[in-house]
Amino acid sequence: MSKSPGTSTIPFTVNISVIALVVFLCGVLYFFGQAMSDGTPEISKSVADARVIDSRDVAN
Repeated sequence: MSKSPGTSTIPFTVNISVIALVVFLCGVLYFFGQAMSDGTPEISKSVADARVIDSRDVAN
């Protein structure tokens, strides 16, 4: 059975890049999830010591 002329296939490199993007985003989500849930002392310490600047009352 042959392909019809109108069908196209997605290149292999696009598939690999999409998989790499998903893996990267999973890693970022895991990192920030650990930081916000006090998962590891090193990560949560850097988030806990962060300075928060409240700019709601600052005049323009």
